[in-house]
Amino acid sequence: MKKMTRIFGITIIAAVGLAACGQTNTDHKNHESTKEKKTEQKEMKMNQEITAPKEMNAGASEDLLTTSLKNVTRLNTNNPLQMAVLTSQTIWPATHKENQPGAVILVPVNEWQLGIASADLIHHPNNGPILFIEKEVVPEMTLKEIKRLNPLGTKDGTQIMVMGGCRGICA
Repeated sequence: MKKMTRIFGITIIAAVGLAACGQTNTDHKNHESTKEKKTEQKEMKMNQEITAPKEMNAGASEDLLTTSLKNVTRLNTNNPLQMAVLTSQTIWPATHKENQPGAVILVPVNEWQLGIASADLIHHPNNGPILFIEKEVVPEMTLKEIKRLNPLGTKDGTQIMVMGGCRGICA
């Protein structure tokens, strides 16, 4: 028992001694963690590299059908043509060349399988939305959205891609 008391006493004395040997400067107001400094330096560097767009698209805000809140965008419609346009307006604001699409992909509205297969073209190499067409006509809503987007074109200059066969739209 005496041995345990002695070990316990030495441990307490050592702990108090080590605590007393800590920093004598208690001014912690000006101390920053290295992570915060590095993050600040990166942010400053990024802020210096950000530049304004060179050219603005004057028609980007015409015929917009949706608005966004801070953390939520609601696309409220049951119409697939309108949903495609709303989605396009949300993802491609088209306010300047940096956020304009390369090519627009047109898919017949009644051929959902073709729409799913065409979804692979949304990102690379086209970087553009899928919009819907009807049997023998391109709806006015789709035409307005194509005009608003003002697609830049893919590497070979293609601005609009029509998916599917020539059933009524190639006449």
